[in-house]
Amino acid sequence: MYVLSVSKLSSLVNSTCVVDECSLRLRPGTTHLLMGQNGAGKSSLAYTIMGHPKYSVTSGKILFDGQDITEKKMFERARMGLFLGVQSPPIIEGVSVFSFLKEAKKAITGADFSLFEFHEDVALLCKTLNIDLSFLDKSLNDGFSGGEKKKIELLQMLSLQPKIVILDEIDSGLDVDSLGLVSKSLLIMKKKNPDFSVIIISHSTRLLNTIDFDSVHVIRKGKIIRSGDRKLALEIEQKGFDEYATARAV
Repeated sequence: MYVLSVSKLSSLVNSTCVVDECSLRLRPGTTHLLMGQNGAGKSSLAYTIMGHPKYSVTSGKILFDGQDITEKKMFERARMGLFLGVQSPPIIEGVSVFSFLKEAKKAITGADFSLFEFHEDVALLCKTLNIDLSFLDKSLNDGFSGGEKKKIELLQMLSLQPKIVILDEIDSGLDVDSLGLVSKSLLIMKKKNPDFSVIIISHSTRLLNTIDFDSVHVIRKGKIIRSGDRKLALEIEQKGFDEYATARAV
């Protein structure tokens, strides 16, 4: 049983193929590392899985918990439990971090909840992520450093408690000390839901020091061309991505 199954998925952006017959499967409770050079199609695959309207699916299927979500809209996928932490989080002036989290929680769950209790929960999460509480009153990502933006992405994940998370370049902008917060956040998620699954997109192997990955995948020209365990990531670190330039898709 796969919690997420991507089968021969292809997508276009402005008539240009950005994902080319890509296949990827996640078992419940697993952690995956998706690697590739800049422009290899890592983010394009993430946005296509999430259902971004800019990415037009031309073939293939996306199954989530056995349900075909290929044609579903982004908000529908989010309500089902799919979450994407983007590489470059947008700035939203006039909308505080707390207001954003509150409205996101309402939109995803569709349930009423105590504003006081929610604030207390968010405050505890901020403490976990070493986020000063003053950030909750600031406009979302306005004037935030790269590392601060990534911490806010983790805060959203912990607040919304999705089933599957795709974190795009979450290690970018984080110093060595803050890298441990990614691992800590994932452990919190898995403690609450053992079936929680995650795909981390990166072109670096830095996270191998803090996260136990079940699988590592290499993407090139929009297609996953190699899959393996953490040894594959270490090989890439030593030999570079060009070693797999002519590899066949798996």
